[in-house]
Amino acid sequence: MTPGRLLAGLLDLVFPPRCASCNEPGAWLCAGCLARVEWLSPPLCPHCGEPVSGSGRCPRWRQHPVLLDGLRSATWHAGPLRSAIHHYKYRGQRVLAEPL
Repeated sequence: MTPGRLLAGLLDLVFPPRCASCNEPGAWLCAGCLARVEWLSPPLCPHCGEPVSGSGRCPRWRQHPVLLDGLRSATWHAGPLRSAIHHYKYRGQRVLAEPL
């Protein structure tokens, strides 16, 4: 075991991990909150990633085409995921990098 992993284990004993979304002890992002993450699934606009009906582009893209080849997100930035990202970015909880 490396010294860094040993230190992380000791810190977890003194300061047990709490979910960044619901504050439950046991994990930095608990299974319940992970289950509530809303994943995006096809059909999606190939350029902005917004849900569309059929296999076309979203109405917003048709009105304002951009020079971007494409952009894709795996989930909505909402709920437990939003809380975890904010804890990671603004509270310095770098331990959330792995579950995110």
